[in-house]
Amino acid sequence: MTPLAAPGRTVVMHHRRRALGSAVFFGVLTFAGVGRELTSHSTVGVILALVVFGGPFVTFLIWGTRDRPVLMIDQDGLTLGRSGRRVRWETVAVVRVSGNRGLFGESHSLIVTLNTDVAPDAPRRFITTNANDPDELEVNLDLLDIPWTEVVAAVERASGRRVIREGG
Repeated sequence: MTPLAAPGRTVVMHHRRRALGSAVFFGVLTFAGVGRELTSHSTVGVILALVVFGGPFVTFLIWGTRDRPVLMIDQDGLTLGRSGRRVRWETVAVVRVSGNRGLFGESHSLIVTLNTDVAPDAPRRFITTNANDPDELEVNLDLLDIPWTEVVAAVERASGRRVIREGG
């Protein structure tokens, strides 16, 4: 049991094996691409290999090594692990899951829409991200340590409301 786990609380983490496996895959592609482009003396090729393969490599490596939850769900509300933002259930208007079919299968996102009259002000950053949108939160449900359906069930249990399923 992790220190964050408690009775009635669901702690959702990244799936470490998948994240680290993806990091190894993109790491090999990064180093192979950079090595090949260095031998051909192509600066543009090196930069392109670093951006196209190095970005996912670093992202998956961080996900696989970080010991911070993606999401914590309990009777009072939910907490986003990336931003630390806490949302109480009484401020939530609608909870829905959006599913999209893509080239590599189906992906799902948990979308929490807040009541606009009680939505707390979120800190604004130079680059606007989901973490500072005061009216809607979106959490990617892919590459997690539990299936997306279990996350939805935990939200339904904790919030006492039905999660609307859209798409896919």
